[in-house]
Amino acid sequence: MLSPPVVERVLSETDKLNCINRINRGGAMDNICIKSCQMYVKVVPRPSIHNACMRGCQSGSGASFARGCRNETMPSEAEACATMCKTFRGVLPAPRTQEICWEGCRKGRVASFESGKDMLDVVFSEPMPAGDEL
Repeated sequence: MLSPPVVERVLSETDKLNCINRINRGGAMDNICIKSCQMYVKVVPRPSIHNACMRGCQSGSGASFARGCRNETMPSEAEACATMCKTFRGVLPAPRTQEICWEGCRKGRVASFESGKDMLDVVFSEPMPAGDEL
């Protein structure tokens, strides 16, 4: 008896979308940013410092999760962080608030990209849905 031919699975758009949807449903971005910025919750002036970290982290995470799920390269720090963190340029205590935004963005960018890649691996390791064989 002949065994069925082995079909190599190719990463599909459905896999990529499934990855992004799972991350969005699971609250991964919020979890990463809460953990990354926890040290700033009680730092004065409250809540300005913590908010700067969270906003930076969310900015970095948003771009990075999707790139990880699409098996693309991680966005550059400038691409992920510059637009959001420049809004903290004049916020007191300056320049500390803006620096903390950048710190949060860096942490969120890297952790979220890795999380997106990990989720894509999970999705890709699952059996192909019926009808997606070709």
